[in-house]
Amino acid sequence: MAGRMSSAKWFGLCVALLLVLLPLTGERYFMFLGAQILIWCLFALSFNLMLGYGGMISFGHAAYFAIGAYACAIFLTTLDLPLVVALPGAVALTVLLAAVIGYFCVRLSDIYFAMLTLAFAQLVWAVAFKWSAVTGGDTGFIGVKVPEFLHDATVFYYFVLVVVCLCGALIWTIVHSAFGKILVATRENRVRAEFVGVNVRRVQHVTFVLAGGFAGLAGALFTLFNRSVFVELAWWSASAEVLIMTVLGGVGSFFGPVIGAAALILLNRGITEFTEYWPAVLALILLGVVSGVSLSLAEGQKHAVIGPNGAGKTTFFNCITGHLRPTSGTVSFQGKALVGLAPYSIVRLGLARSFQRINIYPRLTVFENVQAALISDRGLTFNLFRSSAGLFRDEVRAVLATVGLSEEEDQQAGLMSYGRQKQMELAIALASEPELLLLDEPTAGMSPQETLDTIALIGAIAKRRNLTLLFTEHDMEVVFAIADRISVLHHGEIIASGPPEAVRADPEVRRVYLGEAGDGAT
Repeated sequence: MAGRMSSAKWFGLCVALLLVLLPLTGERYFMFLGAQILIWCLFALSFNLMLGYGGMISFGHAAYFAIGAYACAIFLTTLDLPLVVALPGAVALTVLLAAVIGYFCVRLSDIYFAMLTLAFAQLVWAVAFKWSAVTGGDTGFIGVKVPEFLHDATVFYYFVLVVVCLCGALIWTIVHSAFGKILVATRENRVRAEFVGVNVRRVQHVTFVLAGGFAGLAGALFTLFNRSVFVELAWWSASAEVLIMTVLGGVGSFFGPVIGAAALILLNRGITEFTEYWPAVLALILLGVVSGVSLSLAEGQKHAVIGPNGAGKTTFFNCITGHLRPTSGTVSFQGKALVGLAPYSIVRLGLARSFQRINIYPRLTVFENVQAALISDRGLTFNLFRSSAGLFRDEVRAVLATVGLSEEEDQQAGLMSYGRQKQMELAIALASEPELLLLDEPTAGMSPQETLDTIALIGAIAKRRNLTLLFTEHDMEVVFAIADRISVLHHGEIIASGPPEAVRADPEVRRVYLGEAGDGAT
């Protein structure tokens, strides 16, 4: 581990040295490109503070980038203030507006939070678009008065480098502080955090304001870089870009968004030289987030796929089962190619799956849930004349007995406990008598006792039916209790695969998944 840490430090020092020495190339293009990348890296870091560490997805983060950009332009040009006042003033105004907007946004959660951030961002865009006398409207704010000393490309590059590095160090300090630990706790379990005395709403509000402030500073630097500001900076697509940067690099990883920002800008620069269809190419890149995954299963094997949040586990399952189509590579089962087949065709070949989130028929009874699976499996879907009353009664009851739900067959599925619904989803998957069963986090959200019961149940069923089992799971006790082979997925690639004890001892796995070294990899 010490060797790995040393390598990481040397890599970081090499990158820092390259950044410092970049102006020695004498190429203005490289200096301006480097400054642009650094500015967007700061923007991506600010967004990751909210999404990666706080679990708050914003569709309107570009609003604060635009506010900082416009404020800096107005202070420097319209009010003729010196940079030492204009730059902090732009950040202060952004922080103030982020505090007001955040006050309302953090009162909502999940998709409602995201949509409200988008609404406020569109409001910022509308103000910038309509207030032509101040912002320039759709023409833009042209001709920003940048201080004379920043006209030199080398000086400007070093100025941006110093500011971004200082901000990066400050963000690093924040996410590794006691506040950062509590922030991650609120991301993982808001209710539990509240019941240990955390004012979750206040923690989220502070994070919202901090992220807005750093985004505003990035916007102000962009004004100095571009010497003009356009209303498109506040448009929703700008928020989408910073989201893509964060996802590309790895949500929750400190340096991930930095890598994502650099990669996106360099790809944009390179690809637009050959084609005008950059958005289409970007879509293909995003579809290819799971890449380099090579996995084979032996008959009767119980194989676990583990990895941090966002590693690509569910996407991997979706590629196998036809819910997503991989952009390259092959997926085969017993010699039959699966790529291009619809999910229902794949199921008929002998595959079945459960889902990370409960996926049942909540208004049907437990009996009817399993019966529907059997009707489809036996080819009676379009039989208009055979009564469903009592159809496959014995087979349904046998499946329900297998998962321990015999006494609940007449109960409405949606009214059962979470653990019982998970068991019923397993029953639905088993109804087609699959040869390969895929389980996406089968114990997620269960109580400790439900988890133990489910472990025993899955193990017994797999042994009795000689099932080949492929499953994802975050609970390592579950993984080591069931699996006889484990593969570790990280950033869309398999980084280790083998028997449980070998994987447990692998230093790279311990670094990226168990978090024993380096930046947080969860």
